[in-house]
Parts: sequence; structure tokens; C-alpha cells
Amino acid sequence: MFNASTPVISAVGHETDFTLTDFVADMRAPTPSAAAELAICNYRELLDLDDKYSGYQKVAANVIAMDGTNWFSSFTIDKGSKEGIKKGMNVIAGSGLVGIVTDVGPNFAKVRSIIDDSSNVSSMVLTTKDNFNVGGSLKSMNQDKVLPFTELRDEDDKVKVGDPVVTSYVSDQYQEGILIGYIASIEKNANNLTKSGTITPVV
Repeated sequence: MFNASTPVISAVGHETDFTLTDFVADMRAPTPSAAAELAICNYRELLDLDDKYSGYQKVAANVIAMDGTNWFSSFTIDKGSKEGIKKGMNVIAGSGLVGIVTDVGPNFAKVRSIIDDSSNVSSMVLTTKDNFNVGGSLKSMNQDKVLPFTELRDEDDKVKVGDPVVTSYVSDQYQEGILIGYIASIEKNANNLTKSGTITPVV
């Protein structure tokens, strides 16, 4: 079971009881009914994700370790080179972009999240096609659950709060068109040429 490629949810039926299965399963539920609900919910999420990004080849994976912070700034997944995972591949979940693969082993891969302080994503406002940069910031995520952006050239003042933000076609690290989040705030810089602000990430 530990080496199974199919995710396993254990459910012994009594919350206070444990079996060996609980310690090697991908997830534990208090009852068989709860396990079924988890499985159906996750399966529906995977189907929605597959439909939303149908043009991309995808490999399903589970998070097996994180760096110990409150936010998943970097973490490890249970798929590696044996499943075709390579350094530089994009990681998506739920509604959109999570991060990028930075290291790969035979059965695991390390991922740097877009919220990590070292992250920088070439982005685009979907409604206007204006390009800008979204930076990682654990401080901003901890305080306000937003990420900062800079270098937005919005000469016609068309970008508005709530506009969707996706990965840009100019990026050499991320596939084009993956949803990152939505504009949360925007203001003109002192040079009156560019704007900065924040986005609310979808993941």
C-alpha cells in the first residue's frame, strides 16, 4: 500500500481506533462515509482542473512534506522523474497556479510556491492584456493574504480591482494563461508611468 500509485484513504470506522493502514495511507477519515465524501470531492476537483486546463498534460500528486512555515512557500510532492516530472514544470491545484518544480528525485519533487519570497511571475491582466510582475511575499500573505505586483503599464486606466490575473505569454518559466488571482488594490507610482498594487491569489 505504501508504494501504491493510487491515492489511499483509510477509514476504520471508529475515530479512536488505528490500524497499520492509517500510517501509510495518503489521508485518514473518521468513518467510511467520510472517506467516500473526501474521495468524491477530490475526484470532482481533479475533473474540473483537467477540464479547465485541457491543453496541458498533467500528473496528479500529493503533498508529502512542507518547509514548516504557516504557508506552503515550498513543499515536496510524491511524484518524481519516474512519472515524468522535470525541473521547471508548473504546479497547479484547485483554481490555478501554485508554483514551479525546483528539484526532482525518482519518487519526489520539490516545489517553490508563488508566495515564496524568491518567486517572481511574469503576469498579465486578462481583461486588458497588460503585463506586469507578481512577486512572492510571505509577510503579505501572513498579514493580508495578498501578493504584491509591480511594473504595470496601464496608460488608459482600464485595469480595475477584481480583474483576473493570469501567467503571461512573455514568461519563460510558466505556461501562458494559468490563473494566478485577482487584482485586490492598485495605485500609480511616483513616476506616473507604472502602477503597483496587490493581487489575491486563487490558491
